[in-house]
Amino acid sequence: MAGKALLAFELICFSWLFVVYGRHIIHGGREILTIKRAEARELKHTHNGGGGPPCDRSVADFVLQETVNGLDTSSSSSLSSPSLWVSLHRNGEVDACTNAPVALTMQSLDQALHAFRGKACPQPEQEQSLNKYMVESLLTEFWAQSLDGGSAAANGGAAAPSAPLQCASTDTKKNKNLAGFRGFCDMGLDRTVPQPDSIHLVEGPMGNLPCRFYTREGVRISSLEQLVQLVQTKAAAATAATTANQQRELSDDPPRLKVEEDAATTKDDDNNDNKNDENDASTTTTTTTTTGGGEEKTNDEINPTCASSSNDNTTTQSSSSSFSFDLYAVPAGRVFMFAPKFVGEIFALPHVLDQTGQPLSLEVLSLQPRVFDIHNFFSESEAQELIDKAIREQSETHKLHRSTTGTIGASVFNRRTSENAWDTHGTRAQVIKKRCMSALGFDEYYESHTDGLQILRYNLTTAYVPHMDYLTDVAREKYDYRSEGRGGNRFATILLYMSDLEESWGGETVFSKGERHNNKTDHIEDRDELTRHLRESGEISMLEPGSWEETMTITCRTKLSVRPQKSRAVLFYSQFPNGTVDNSSEHGGCPVLQGTKWAANLWVWNAARKEFDHAPFKFGQEEEEKKVGTSEGSFTSVSALFFNSGQDERFNGARLYWHDQYFGELGVGESVRVNTYVTHVWNVKDRQGNTLHTWTINQASSEEQHFTV
Repeated sequence: MAGKALLAFELICFSWLFVVYGRHIIHGGREILTIKRAEARELKHTHNGGGGPPCDRSVADFVLQETVNGLDTSSSSSLSSPSLWVSLHRNGEVDACTNAPVALTMQSLDQALHAFRGKACPQPEQEQSLNKYMVESLLTEFWAQSLDGGSAAANGGAAAPSAPLQCASTDTKKNKNLAGFRGFCDMGLDRTVPQPDSIHLVEGPMGNLPCRFYTREGVRISSLEQLVQLVQTKAAAATAATTANQQRELSDDPPRLKVEEDAATTKDDDNNDNKNDENDASTTTTTTTTTGGGEEKTNDEINPTCASSSNDNTTTQSSSSSFSFDLYAVPAGRVFMFAPKFVGEIFALPHVLDQTGQPLSLEVLSLQPRVFDIHNFFSESEAQELIDKAIREQSETHKLHRSTTGTIGASVFNRRTSENAWDTHGTRAQVIKKRCMSALGFDEYYESHTDGLQILRYNLTTAYVPHMDYLTDVAREKYDYRSEGRGGNRFATILLYMSDLEESWGGETVFSKGERHNNKTDHIEDRDELTRHLRESGEISMLEPGSWEETMTITCRTKLSVRPQKSRAVLFYSQFPNGTVDNSSEHGGCPVLQGTKWAANLWVWNAARKEFDHAPFKFGQEEEEKKVGTSEGSFTSVSALFFNSGQDERFNGARLYWHDQYFGELGVGESVRVNTYVTHVWNVKDRQGNTLHTWTINQASSEEQHFTV
């Protein structure tokens, strides 16, 4: 392993000594990728000491100057711990795609760097260090060479031993021009999303874009010194835990493995030890893993509370008492996503603090969809500040008004009956938005990647039917919403609850495709039985029998739901790590049965929104518009009424969809009224999802248009 790592670094440093390139993505998305030589001041230093000729310092020398003290394994006995492993994961995946003993890895890295000290130029008076983009490219090449081979061994020039295609992309649309780990990091021209910092990316020697690297808790690795410090801290914790376990065994107590959620501890750690022990044991029986591409690997059946923690392609860890430092690789242009293993798992985030300086933490509520409680996210005083500002707001575009829906413009929908206001640039809203971005793994705040903070008020009986936050792509829109390619869309939502509602008061957020985790013995699972019980008890007396509000209340009591509590915050993902939509994230606002529900949400995008520079636009959109004879001005508002006459039994129990986004029930005698736009497509589908009829809004009118089946 040491020889392989040394050879890998030799190849990297010799390749980089002469040629290092930067790749960037041009604003607007018309001209996508450009190759340019990195500025000399970033990677070179001219030294004229002693009258000698100038020379170029190698990357290895920069690394040495930054990390030589931290990498001195002789000064840190914790790095020799045999129970600590470095585990490399693809973004969002529970299973590591490779494991390596940390002692050997760090020793090899140290030896490789020291081997190049004599090859670099004499030390200048002022040292330069690698920026995070150089570090990411260096780490990408280190792992690529270690995993995919390609360097010649000293004995006879044979290829260094390796496990081919370890940590390669599992995506069906992977980059055909790059294999192995490089192909995972560089998804190709048509799948690399433009980002504000894309111009700074540093290519590897094969012209490949690098991965970004994160800890399990979403901390971006920006320097090798930082990486070493994190590993050393983890090693020290692993050594201490191993010693404690050995002492328990000597005292004849049952052995217990304490899993450290993070090198830094929080006030919640002691409370979570027992839960972590029980849940860790459960991971050994898991049968399902969700990959970074959103694909499920199933052995027997889906276990909704546990994800796999084994991988046939990884190096086997030495024993059950081993610990891992988990490193997550994120492809260029993609966003970091947490990788939950089991319900109840805790992610401590000591690098993100609330208003009072308390660290945040995530607690896993569900694996499918991926839903988390965010503890200590915001305070009751912050919640009240947001409510007060929304009530005072007088701007026509930002004050409280009937909630609307739609990608283009705003449509009033009779099954979204809440009110909402917008707080886009308020002082408190900006603080909370930045906190959201930090919690999601962004080390820089991008206003372009967030909508405004939407403040919501649900009065008695008001609700919002299950829907997706992920927006459907509009064919004639210039902006590219296809996040599975190089487009942008909402990838994460953070919900903020700003009032308390008792258990029977309704107002929950329901995930209609998520399984409810309920240990109550009196819980009623059967929908018909539950409907009779709620009607007889009077709990839903304010709802019309058979109405969509009543039907939704039953869904709220039988599916995964989150109850509002003041200052509670919840995170869920709408995309998988590769950008494909996660349909299990469908959710709705349950009817309020008592009281008033105040809430807020922030939608976070995987790319810049269309109003900003760097936004992804479709190729050839202008030519397409010429063919169909449309323009931006053709998106004209239309009032539409959809009605099921009952004359065709195929439409019994039908549903109305805007493209593929559910909009409402359209059973016999039912109608749905919306504000829509010219070019919008509406589909009527049966309960199995088969499209029965399609309308395209192709003309504007001042009068309401009627569409009947």
